[in-house]
Amino acid sequence: MEIKEKMIPSKSVYLIEVKGELDLYGAPDFRKRVIDRINNTSNKVLFDLSGMTYIDSSGVGAFIKILQELKKAGGDHRVIHLQGGPRQVFRLSNIISLIKESENKSSAADSLGGQQC
Repeated sequence: MEIKEKMIPSKSVYLIEVKGELDLYGAPDFRKRVIDRINNTSNKVLFDLSGMTYIDSSGVGAFIKILQELKKAGGDHRVIHLQGGPRQVFRLSNIISLIKESENKSSAADSLGGQQC
């Protein structure tokens, strides 16, 4: 799994691109890194999942914990490009309704209160 992080200061949006497999091995680091950013950088998070090829229950658990932390911090999130197997896992895990999707980075930033990315 590869995680690319980018803070867009003028928009107060923290962009996270996930590539590869979010599984038992990568989920703890993913959860810790994102929660650290929520608590220390920005509570507006945009997840780009276009490169995520696989997610297991550990990855789903990491997302749930991140969403809980965002709520506690008064933050918000958007997800773009949730597709294929990962979409199916979110749907089957019955958490798809918790995921706030946007069509692209620009609309996601707008709905998070920022300007176009």
